[in-house]
Amino acid sequence: MPDEISLPELDAGVLERMRAEHGPDWLGPVRSLPPEIGGTWAWTQEGQRVWRVTIRATGARALRVRFEGFSVQGSLWMYGDEWNGPHVGPYRDEGPQGDGSFWSAFVFAESVTVEYVPDDAASAPESVPFRIRSVAPIMDARFPVLGGRAKDRRSEDRGLQPRSLAGCHLDVSCYPDLQKRDQPSVAKLHITKPEGTFSCTGFLINPQYESDSRLLMLTAGHCIDSHEVASDVSFLWDWQTEQCYGDPDWKQWAEALAWTYGATLVVAKDDRYDDFALLVLNKADVTDVTGWSSKGWTTAELRTGDQVSTVSHPAGNYKRAAFGRVVNESWTGHSTLGFKTIQWRLGTTEQGSSGSPVLKWQDGQGISILRGCWS
Repeated sequence: MPDEISLPELDAGVLERMRAEHGPDWLGPVRSLPPEIGGTWAWTQEGQRVWRVTIRATGARALRVRFEGFSVQGSLWMYGDEWNGPHVGPYRDEGPQGDGSFWSAFVFAESVTVEYVPDDAASAPESVPFRIRSVAPIMDARFPVLGGRAKDRRSEDRGLQPRSLAGCHLDVSCYPDLQKRDQPSVAKLHITKPEGTFSCTGFLINPQYESDSRLLMLTAGHCIDSHEVASDVSFLWDWQTEQCYGDPDWKQWAEALAWTYGATLVVAKDDRYDDFALLVLNKADVTDVTGWSSKGWTTAELRTGDQVSTVSHPAGNYKRAAFGRVVNESWTGHSTLGFKTIQWRLGTTEQGSSGSPVLKWQDGQGISILRGCWS
């Protein structure tokens, strides 16, 4: 059995105070680990030498691990409470970004076992060629969990309880023209920063030149403001109800959740007036887990009275829709891109909706992207 590090359970009151400080799109803290985490070496029946350590954060819905100094001649894998369940990895060489530092993909459990298998068992030193500095547990009970509802009963009363949205939030599945489950363009983003993991929304847009390998995504600059943050973002695609006001947790047991990890930041800006980030995603990664579509866009000016809509993940919830119109609003200062104010008449947006699209019917040909929507 591997060595186990058990982090003290965080009191629900402490978590609620942290969420109050950081906002409703905050999903959990970053927690530091001891400088020396130990680990156990063993030999498998197949003659492989394996190093393992287990890290437990009681009440977590999912965990990701921060690696530094990563330079592996071999393979590193991660898995949750069940060793034969879904695995993350392998990670090799200097890691996904080639610089030796990265956040792993999520393991959907309250513990994660890290397993390192060197290529050359005979010459492998006792010390491992990486450092595990911290973990980022998702403590929000709304976070989708693999393995069905029954498995999750043990931790349903722990962590951050779901924050109820107002009844004015509209289920996107009630609006077929917006949801098109088989061709998603809107994703929920999970972004880990020093103060914790946050959720935002992003959407795919058509590039000027079609690419066989790349997709473009727009989101908010306050969500993703650096290359390092972009490289570690996880994307949850098509998280919505099965039918209008149906079971929001149906994907936990009906089918696998569609996740991709990592993006390249092209440009970002986050100040008082301009707030945007343009990302490049790997097209094959997205296509492997879900069908995809990107929306058209235009630089045409939005005019007062234009009818618009949006699809977003408010406060980290499953997809919601909102409908409204552009209203006349006076803004002080200057923005290179320009500001418009939308008054929602049905539905609304709030934190977590940042980065969602503003949609408008154009020439009867369908929905086109006009701008990003920040709450």
